[in-house]
Parts: sequence; structure tokens; C-alpha cells
Amino acid sequence: MVSLRRSSPDRVAFTVPVKVDAGDGATTGSQRDLLEARPGGFAEWCGDRLHAFPPLVAALIVALIGWVVLAASIIGLGVLLVEVLLPGRLGSWDLSVVNRFVGERTDPLTDASCVGSGFAETVVVVTAGLALTGFLLVKRAWPAAGLVVLSLVLEITAYAAVTTFVHRQRPFVEQLEQRRQGASYPSGHTAAAVVLYVLIAIVVTLYVKNPVARRVAWAAVVLVPIVVALSRIYRGMHHPTDAVAGVLMGTGCVVVALLAVRTASAVAADRRA
Repeated sequence: MVSLRRSSPDRVAFTVPVKVDAGDGATTGSQRDLLEARPGGFAEWCGDRLHAFPPLVAALIVALIGWVVLAASIIGLGVLLVEVLLPGRLGSWDLSVVNRFVGERTDPLTDASCVGSGFAETVVVVTAGLALTGFLLVKRAWPAAGLVVLSLVLEITAYAAVTTFVHRQRPFVEQLEQRRQGASYPSGHTAAAVVLYVLIAIVVTLYVKNPVARRVAWAAVVLVPIVVALSRIYRGMHHPTDAVAGVLMGTGCVVVALLAVRTASAVAADRRA
């Protein structure tokens, strides 16, 4: 069960229960802040090697390296798809799914797809990101604010890099929007939905005690990206494989940002020791 505790007068911690080995084969319960490095974990390993840098600089170094690895991985997957896999059965299946969606278009569904896409439109993502960041800065929750900023910056820049190197035409169907061609892979809306709603869920968990609200926030982490992905396919803007790549990229951005924040916490803890 996720719980809350106040780790300092100006910061709320986002914790989960963990089992601690008592040394005699038994385990005892404990709480670990998800924004802090796990003892013996990869973030602590990174922190040990970057301890000479200020925590913020260490976080940025980890974020940059993580971004390169993530972008290269998504680009590599895109090249594999476009050059090797899509000319075969996978490509035929990809387009058949889009055609099936297009064949089921109705006015109500088209309106619903517009709303579904809107959950991750650029203006929504940027506005929500600024609001979350501003709120966390007022609360002086620096690690959480850093997580929000890094996650969104990583997603925006990774999408730009991937679409620069991987050129996939959008589905050859009637498209309901005017968007840049050759930028079908990956689905930026889907990636942004994953990032944004994970961040919202984390902030809700930090500051809203109502368990129902917190469950709804985490349910949205799963449901909203699905709605966004289906809406983008329905509108003829992306193939299913583009949406899958968007989920992978969005998840990777949050993971890299979380590692960077945890590394900063490890460096800060080392300096306090």
C-alpha cells in the first residue's frame, strides 16, 4: 500500500512498504521514499560515481546519458520496424487495424476521438506540466518538481529526435487532422499521455489523502494512454505499432527522470554524511 509521510518540514515523501532483512531470517516492515535512492540500487551506484558533482549536476548528467540511451533505443526500434518488419505481415496488420477503425467511424465516435486526443494535446500537457511544477515549487518539494520537469523535457526532446531520424508515413487513410507527414512513429500523444498522467498520479498520491482519488489517479495512468492511443489510430494519425512505441518512450522518460532524481538524492545524502 502506498502511503505518505513528511520527511522534513518542507517536503512530503512518497513511500511504499518494503521488507527489511532482520539478520535472523525474519523480515520487518519499513518505508522507502520512491524519490530517494534505494540502498545498493543503481541510483546509489550512479551517485557514488558522481559524488564530486553538485546533486543537480549529477541529476542532469544521468538524465542526459539516459536520454541518449532511450532515444537511440527508440530510433533503433523504429529503423527495425520501417526497414525490416513493416514491409511484411506486421505492416499489413498495422494498416488493417487502422482501416477497421476508419470503417467504423460515426459522428459521435469522431467527437469522442477528438476529446480522447485532447487529453494529451501539447497545450494540455504543457499547461498541466507548468501547473504541477508551480504547485510543487510552492510546496518546496524539489525532487518531485525535478521529476516533473525532467520527465516532460525528456519526452518532448526525445520525440523530436526520433522523428528526425525515423521517417514513417502516416496511415494511407482519410486523416481527421492536418499534421506533419513522415512523423507517424512514434505516437507523441501516447508518449505524452503516459508521462503526464504518471506525474499527476504521483502528485495526487503525495498531496491527496483520499484513497478513492488516489486510486482514480492511478487508474488514469492505464486508461488515459489507452484512450489516447485508440483515438489517434481512429483519427488516422498513427498505426498501432506507433502507439506501442509511444508507450515505451513515455515510460522510458519517466524511468530516466526518476533515476536522475534518485541519483541527486544519493549525492545529497553522501554530502550530508
